[in-house]
Amino acid sequence: MKRCEYIRALARRQEGFGLIELLVSMVVLAIAVAALLTVFTAAARSLGRAGERGTATTLVERQLELYRKLAWGEIRLSAAPASYLTPNPPDPWFPLLPGTQVADGICPLTPPVTSDPEKWEPDPCAPVQNNVPGPDHHRYRIDTYMQYESGSTTIKRVWVVVYRVNGDGSWSRLARASSSYAKSNYT
Repeated sequence: MKRCEYIRALARRQEGFGLIELLVSMVVLAIAVAALLTVFTAAARSLGRAGERGTATTLVERQLELYRKLAWGEIRLSAAPASYLTPNPPDPWFPLLPGTQVADGICPLTPPVTSDPEKWEPDPCAPVQNNVPGPDHHRYRIDTYMQYESGSTTIKRVWVVVYRVNGDGSWSRLARASSSYAKSNYT
């Protein structure tokens, strides 16, 4: 009987149970913290991508606004073929339609000449602008295309596409927009 009483006495004791409960609660807490960190990391990445797209949209609208200020005759086609703008591999989001060419405007604005590469800005009407500083202080590439609408020679459509150049040399397309310019609006 002594043996049964000894086993019952061991079962009634609480020694060691606090340590086991602590270990179990630590494991549960570690799992919860890991899940929260994953959510926070994903949210931070999502906010970063949204910020880049917002900046790219701002750059697209700024470029289109620059062309809106030009006279119809000052919106012209560049001598360079549009194929030299095409990312490698080609961007399926912006297929080069027949008649699409590189746009080149006659800009009254000229960028200030500076030797500091951080302050350098490309010609705002150049068909390809590399290293354009955005409001978020990152650098972007802006490509500008133009085509005549539906075979017309009086309506021009200007397309602007903004890319980010990745570390491996690939391009990430961030935004695209277009605007039409009718000759009749300028007379």
